[in-house]
Amino acid sequence: MGGIHRLNGLLNIFEGVGYGSQTTAWQLADSEGGGWLRNEKFSHKGFAAELGVVASVGRFSFGASALTIAGKQWQGCICVGICLGKTGMITKRK
Repeated sequence: MGGIHRLNGLLNIFEGVGYGSQTTAWQLADSEGGGWLRNEKFSHKGFAAELGVVASVGRFSFGASALTIAGKQWQGCICVGICLGKTGMITKRK
């Protein structure tokens, strides 16, 4: 659950919260019995949050964000988007 907030015609910030889980598992060799082994040290679950910024230039959007799961697992994200429909239809104000 989250929201997005327009700062100006170019920049938006967004945030979101929820529940997240990330499991790290290693595959065992046949000589070790096969199957998968869950690595508890690198597996996390719990409260998740994300904060980021999106810049829109014409039909292109560029974004960057950071997210965490329980304050133990951290990830960064960068993105590029292309609007395939008509631009300005939702954001145009009279």
